[in-house]
Amino acid sequence: MKEKRKVTLLDRAKADLRVAQRNYRMATEETDVDICAYHCQQCIEKAIKYAANISGQEYNKRHDLYLIIEDLDLPDMTPLIEPYVGTLDTWISATRYGESIRSSRKMVEEIIQVCERIIALAESKTPPEISTESDVKNKLNMTSDPYNM
Repeated sequence: MKEKRKVTLLDRAKADLRVAQRNYRMATEETDVDICAYHCQQCIEKAIKYAANISGQEYNKRHDLYLIIEDLDLPDMTPLIEPYVGTLDTWISATRYGESIRSSRKMVEEIIQVCERIIALAESKTPPEISTESDVKNKLNMTSDPYNM
């Protein structure tokens, strides 16, 4: 019997991007744009953690993008993310404590484009033979779980 493919962090990152894009197109209120901002941050966090796992790097399970990218060697992704780290980290912390995110449509639009590029880079790192949880662990000989944050 064929092993069922498990949802990866990359799958979840793509879902966050779709939510951000859909909400952005339909946004009529400031809070709608704030939800887009939150999902952009989540998309980037999950995609870089996935890319780290695929390249055999371990990361601490935290949500501060500055600290995450500081610990990892992702030379193709880090320059795309660095200009936005402060904004992205503010967006995620604000949603946890009920504060207003203060995102602008223009900034969210820019970061959606960054998300698209980060997703494409993460996809390009995935070996074609990876399709199941066992494949990931066996072929990459990984110790961390590519499905969890």
